Amino acid sequence: MIWELARLKLQDDIPLTIYFEIGNTKKKIEDLLHITKGTLYRLENSTKNTVRLMLENEEIGTGKILTKNGKMYVEIVELKR
Repeated sequence: MIWELARLKLQDDIPLTIYFEIGNTKKKIEDLLHITKGTLYRLENSTKNTVRLMLENEEIGTGKILTKNGKMYVEIVELKR
């Protein structure tokens, strides 16, 4: 779907936001009402240093988290086309 947009002859200077998702978890509203500083949540679908690349709610690939000179980066490992 996203790659179909790239095939169209659209302007290539339109900014898009890529989200890097490290995992998620599901909690009941009751649990969220009692959230406090220091609360820990286990991420259900995460693996060490792996992130999902998301664009417009669609997974477009995966990457791994790296640090260099104190800054965080994501190296692209796979792109889904």
